[in-house]
Amino acid sequence: MKLLFLLLPTVAARFDLTPINDFLKGLDDYYQHSPILENTWNNPMEGVGLQRLADKMKKDTFVIGVIGSSVAAGHDNCNYDSYERQLERTLQPIFEFYGKTVEVRNAGEGGGCGDSYRNQIWCVRQLVGDDVDVVHYSWTYFEAGDRTVNKWHETFIRWSLLLDSAPVPTIINVGEGGHGDRLYDHYKQFGYNTIFLQKGLKKQFPNYKKKWGVVGDGMHNETRYGGSGVMWRNWHPGPLSFELLSNALAKTYVEALKLSLTQKSLFHMTKMLSQADFPKPVFCDPKWCASEEPPGCVNYEQPTYGTPQIRIVTPETDDLMPYTTLYDETTKDWEYSINGLSRLIPRADRARKECQHLDHCAGYLSRSDSWTTFRLPRMTKGQIFVCCTTGKRCGDKMLDFDFVLDGHQIDHHTIKKEFGKCVQILDGFHSDMQDSSGHLYLAVRGGEEQVRISHVITL
Repeated sequence: MKLLFLLLPTVAARFDLTPINDFLKGLDDYYQHSPILENTWNNPMEGVGLQRLADKMKKDTFVIGVIGSSVAAGHDNCNYDSYERQLERTLQPIFEFYGKTVEVRNAGEGGGCGDSYRNQIWCVRQLVGDDVDVVHYSWTYFEAGDRTVNKWHETFIRWSLLLDSAPVPTIINVGEGGHGDRLYDHYKQFGYNTIFLQKGLKKQFPNYKKKWGVVGDGMHNETRYGGSGVMWRNWHPGPLSFELLSNALAKTYVEALKLSLTQKSLFHMTKMLSQADFPKPVFCDPKWCASEEPPGCVNYEQPTYGTPQIRIVTPETDDLMPYTTLYDETTKDWEYSINGLSRLIPRADRARKECQHLDHCAGYLSRSDSWTTFRLPRMTKGQIFVCCTTGKRCGDKMLDFDFVLDGHQIDHHTIKKEFGKCVQILDGFHSDMQDSSGHLYLAVRGGEEQVRISHVITL
C-alpha cells in the first residue's frame, strides 16, 4: 500500500487539511485500524508538549537531529531503510504541500568507535546543530544494566533544551517498554517523551517475541515501499521494524503539523530556555546539568552537523596562542585519520549508493615528539575531557600523555580515565587559573602508545 503521493503546494492549499487527513487515514488503514502506533509511545503525546512540538513547525524547515549508536546509524541494513531516511521520505511530501521542508540529520555512530551516551551527549550541539527542532537519543543496548541511566537521560534532556533552538527531546528505545518513565512528569511540558519500538507490537500481539531474521510484523510481510520485511537483522532492527518506528513518529509529527496550521502558538517559536525555566534536577549531576549552556566540543568523527566550539591552533593561526616555545621548525603536525565506509550492509546492497552509511571513526593521530594545541571556549564548570577512538577502553593509553593548561603542566596523578575512551584532565577550576579572555589553551603531547584523538570536551 502506498502512503506517499505528490502534492502541489499553493497558497490556498495551505489551509486545506485534506492531505493531512488522508495521510492519517492511510496509516490507520495500513495498520488495520489498530492503535499500534499510539501504543508505541510510552506516554500519549498531548497537551502542552504536543503544542510545543507544533510550534516548531511554524517555520519553513522542520529539522530532526539524531544521536545514538549503530541502531541510529542503521547498521546491518541499507541506509535507505534506516528509520531516519524512512521518516524523512514519509514526511517530506506532506510538508511540501504546505510550503515547508523536512531535514533529518543522522549523527548515529557505530560502536566500533568506542562511543556511548556517556561521552556523546556532551557533544549534542556539534552533533546535530543549534537549529534543530527535535533531537532523538538512541542508546538502548549500551544502557543495559546501567542503574544510573536516568542521570544520563536527564542530562541529555536539559542540555538539549539549552540549545539555541530549545528542541523537543525524545528518547528512542528498541525495547518493549512496560515500565514507567520517572522523568516524564518533570519534562513533558517541553514535549519530552520516549518511544519504544516493540511496545505497540507487544500490546497488539501478546505472543510477539523478538526473533532474528523473522519476516513480518503480523500485518505486513514487506515495507509499504516494497522493501524487505525482516523485523530484526540481529540485535539491529530490520526495515519493517524501522518502518513501524518511523510511522509512529510520523503520525505524531503530522498531527503536530495539523495543530500548527489550525491553532495559535502558546510559546514563541524561537524562545531560548535557561535553567530558570527548568524544574529542579532529579537525577543528573548538578555540577554538569546545572550549566547555563551545553558543553563545548570538537568531535572529529563523522558525521556532525553543527559547529565545533573547540579548534586546533598554531602560532601562525592564533596570535594569542601562548605555547610558542613548544613549537619550532622541527615540529610535526598531527595527522588526521578517518576510517573507510562501513561494511555493515547486506551483501546484495553494498554497491548501492543510497545504502552507504554515514558514520566514520576519525581523529588526529597522537605524536610523542610534538605537541598540538586546542583553543577552548569559555567554561563555567571547569570540566575538560579528551577522548580517543582506538578501542572502547583506549582511555588507558592516554594516562601518560602530557597536558599543559593555562601554562601549567597537568599532574599525571590527577588525570582520570572516564567513559572508557576518555580521560578527564580537569574536574573544576583551580583558584589560580586565568580565564579573563574567555579562552584557555590546552596543549597535548602523545605518550608511549599512539592513539587517535576523537573528541575534546569542555564545560
